[in-house]
Amino acid sequence: MSVKTLNLYLTGKFFLWLMITSLAFLALATLGDYLEMVAFASRHGQGSVAALYYTGLRMPLVFLQFAPFIFLFGTVLCLIRLSQAQELVVIRAAGISVWQFLTPFIATSLIIGGLLVALVEPLGTHNFKAFQEIEKQLSGQKAEVQISDNGIWLREALADGSYILHGQAVVDLDKQIFNDISVLMFDAQGVFTHRLRAAGGQLLDNVWQLKNVEIIVTGQAVERRPTLTLESQFDGMNLAQQFNSPKTINVWQLADYIAQAQAAGSDVARHEVRFHSLISLPFMLVAMVLVAACFSLPTGRLFSASATMGSAVLAGFVLYMGADFIASLASLHILPPLIASWTPSLIAGLLAVGYLLSAEDG
Repeated sequence: MSVKTLNLYLTGKFFLWLMITSLAFLALATLGDYLEMVAFASRHGQGSVAALYYTGLRMPLVFLQFAPFIFLFGTVLCLIRLSQAQELVVIRAAGISVWQFLTPFIATSLIIGGLLVALVEPLGTHNFKAFQEIEKQLSGQKAEVQISDNGIWLREALADGSYILHGQAVVDLDKQIFNDISVLMFDAQGVFTHRLRAAGGQLLDNVWQLKNVEIIVTGQAVERRPTLTLESQFDGMNLAQQFNSPKTINVWQLADYIAQAQAAGSDVARHEVRFHSLISLPFMLVAMVLVAACFSLPTGRLFSASATMGSAVLAGFVLYMGADFIASLASLHILPPLIASWTPSLIAGLLAVGYLLSAEDG
């Protein structure tokens, strides 16, 4: 058997076990999320069909979140099966090194990881954004927040009309303080009535407190007031939560959004962490494959199948939780996002490579 034929055979086996593992994870994740969505739908007077639809919208991102574990379990199961069928023994007896028969696993992980980031993640962000819009409609929230390279935009509905607020500069996002504020006021029929221009403002207890305000009405003299208040559906905390979630911006748009948000003075640590985590995802999958190989290859000589599975799962869980913890540190500005996103997969990969080199060469 040529090396090319062997690589194709191992790739097929690995892909088959990835599919089996993916279906198992999807079934469990769908069931768990569906139960949560049933409770959500029932609170808003909807039935099980709507809950199933909401679950479908959320599944692509859930699948992406579980991808490292899918590759971990898929690799373990594939190598255990090859070992039990004595195929690994034959491959090793033919003089094939551990790196040669792991090459198809690594290449497949990189390719599938790239496809997940390039195709599945944009689908997931699109669907998750659609779910968030449905959630806002069901909860009666009529306010919208957007960020661009020229500041913050906010649209809110009032009892007798609506308004669009534009904050040109963010002074303190945590305290919701903005400078150079413009407000376009509309009546109940959506007709523009007048404009407000303020030197600054702050959101406090569901009220915008504007300072040094000019009230501009077409055909009338400009009226000036030291302060003016506007009702808001937001308070300081939930306004910050409304800024575009990293889960609603796909990987192709995330870099531009980060640049725009930084220009507007917004905190983009979470977005930077997500961007680098997505870019490094294929390498995290490779790290999971290598970690699984460290425990699976000695099967039949050192470990039982159950011990192999348990050890690999424990190691993979520690790696996943460690990566999540480091990402949290980056979100809190304790670590740079680039280092926080790439370090776990690189460290795990290097440790696994070191162990396999030691096992291979003695």
